[in-house]
Amino acid sequence: MRRDERDPPPRLIASVLPESSEQARQDIERAAAAGADSVELRLDASPSDPPLALLEHARRLGLLTIATCRRVSDGGAFAGGERERLSLLERAGSLADFIDIEADSGALERLTHSMSRARLIASHHDLSGTPADLEPLVRRLRSVPGAALIKIVTAARDLRDNLTHRNLLRRIRGKNARDLISFAMGQKGVPSRILALAWGSAAGYFAASELRPAAAGQIGLRQAIETFDVGEIGGRTRLFGIVGFPVAHSLSPAIHNAAFRSTGTDARYLPFEAEKLEEFVPLVRELPLAGFSVTAPHKVAAARAMDELDGAASAIGAVNTALAREGRLIGFNTDAEGGMAPLLRRMPVRGSRVLLLGAGGAARAFAYGLADEGARVLICNRTPESAEDLAHETGAQAVRRDELAQLSYEILINATPAGIEDPEELPLSAEAIRGRLVYDLVYRRGEQTRLLREAAARGIAVLDGREMLLEQALLQFRIWLGPDPPALARAREAMEQALGLASRQD
Repeated sequence: MRRDERDPPPRLIASVLPESSEQARQDIERAAAAGADSVELRLDASPSDPPLALLEHARRLGLLTIATCRRVSDGGAFAGGERERLSLLERAGSLADFIDIEADSGALERLTHSMSRARLIASHHDLSGTPADLEPLVRRLRSVPGAALIKIVTAARDLRDNLTHRNLLRRIRGKNARDLISFAMGQKGVPSRILALAWGSAAGYFAASELRPAAAGQIGLRQAIETFDVGEIGGRTRLFGIVGFPVAHSLSPAIHNAAFRSTGTDARYLPFEAEKLEEFVPLVRELPLAGFSVTAPHKVAAARAMDELDGAASAIGAVNTALAREGRLIGFNTDAEGGMAPLLRRMPVRGSRVLLLGAGGAARAFAYGLADEGARVLICNRTPESAEDLAHETGAQAVRRDELAQLSYEILINATPAGIEDPEELPLSAEAIRGRLVYDLVYRRGEQTRLLREAAARGIAVLDGREMLLEQALLQFRIWLGPDPPALARAREAMEQALGLASRQD
């Protein structure tokens, strides 16, 4: 029997890639437990005969079911003929609540007439980019006979592509239409996935397992619910975020959203990946953002983009925190204070020789902070001229990479991105690692960086970058929301828990 059109449509959809029946069954059960109301079974991901029994399993768990078989040209894995794909979808149509098929498929009309139970989702996927005007696509998809829902998914090549989907959804919602699903793919499209429901999309798609995303930029269902609480973002929700390149590794969304929840603050903190700061700036005013964090490589450029700088940001020449106030952007730097605090808890630095690797925004903050504490700072950077300029500004000494093997120092601080993408990358040769303490600003989820492992193997004390992340994030929280001691205490506890750090009693 065809599903009643008055039944609730899917909203929180978990995509399942059935690489094996047992793995897919577990992913479906995981999605149901996490709070999904629907699952999308990607039949094109099955290595052998599609496990259509999984649709029945999902229905027994109370989930709506969507079956699709995505072609290679649309970002899927199905490389067979259209007749074979149609046969597969027809079989699925007797079990699923919805069948998702591209509107340009020549088999669309036959499939529509053959489905005994399922309703149709007419979709369009553009892997080349995001057209400036998506409304012609809406009109074309709505002309598909029998389409219960229409879906437009495009590749985000620029952060501003998120605004294209938002503007489309706002216009459609203004016409009291709730049949459109719309968002962007790719890491740059992540904001549109998080905000799609708030903007008026009929549904959002998330990975049943974070290990098996169905498309680029698809975040996990658990993260969508536990970190971003996507279904509860409303018109009064304040938006914050982090801009950098890359940002997928960042724990900042997890810790800031945990802090917002712990203090009852209606706000969300989102990741924005941008190679150039210029593509991010329009979103600050368009979304709008109440404030944001800045990470590598944009901290120095961000200082130039602010309308006003506080004392630390002005002196350091880098911004890692911005506050939007009355149409103006005020820049702050919490890296120096937040980064020095964990170090000073471990040992005094006055008179110590400190090797600082890097000359970017974070390194600038440490160069100034260490100078204020009376340390003797040695700066080494891949670009020697940058190290020399920073050393000249802060009264430090620039050193070359070929000097590191013979250099004597007590403290090593890594302020380069080495280790973020390649877990085995070192910022200097293993033979040059020495001293009493190694402090790596890079952190990895659930494991130490190779630099810290190498240091620990030599009996050197190590300091994890998560401690700096915590301290500077608390300073950001205070800038954005105000100096409320009870709220700050709850925020610290929530952030420590999200980072897996033991609570510290001051």
